[in-house]
Amino acid sequence: MNNWLILIFFIVILLIFMTAAWAGIIAAPWLPTRKKDIDRALRLIHLEPSDIITDLGCGDARILTEAVKKYHAQAVGYEISILNFIWSWFNSVLANLKSKEGKTTIRLRNFFKEDLSQYSVIFSYLTPNAMKKLSEKYKKELKKGTRIVSFAFQLPGFKPVEVFQEHRRVTIYLYKA
Repeated sequence: MNNWLILIFFIVILLIFMTAAWAGIIAAPWLPTRKKDIDRALRLIHLEPSDIITDLGCGDARILTEAVKKYHAQAVGYEISILNFIWSWFNSVLANLKSKEGKTTIRLRNFFKEDLSQYSVIFSYLTPNAMKKLSEKYKKELKKGTRIVSFAFQLPGFKPVEVFQEHRRVTIYLYKA
């Protein structure tokens, strides 16, 4: 019986690390966004309670929980790394308990395969290769006026409406579809 438990334990650990590696390959490795950068981005987009926002590769759901807590927006996060999904789901449950108006939902899914047309704001902190793939997806799916926020990397084929850069801080790009 002990051998089976050890085998199951190693399979679970392997799955956790494989999904984290897969996330890093297709989109980006998890890198936490600093609180100051989250606050800058949320101010930049003038988030309203009527907005439905998503964070593609939401990591620990910091951006989403701040959007719900401060702006009472509806928020959906996508994550394919199992460990980050569990962490972000837990953080979203806590945010939902604290918020009377907003709601956060976390989905264990590949955002490249999801319909993004329902969102009024999209956040991403992804690699240039992932941004290139998203550029084509955005052109096909997004409604006119959808605000797109990209941390650190530009979105090919789109001209930024605003570029927010401070000394020694990550550059934040704001686009409109």
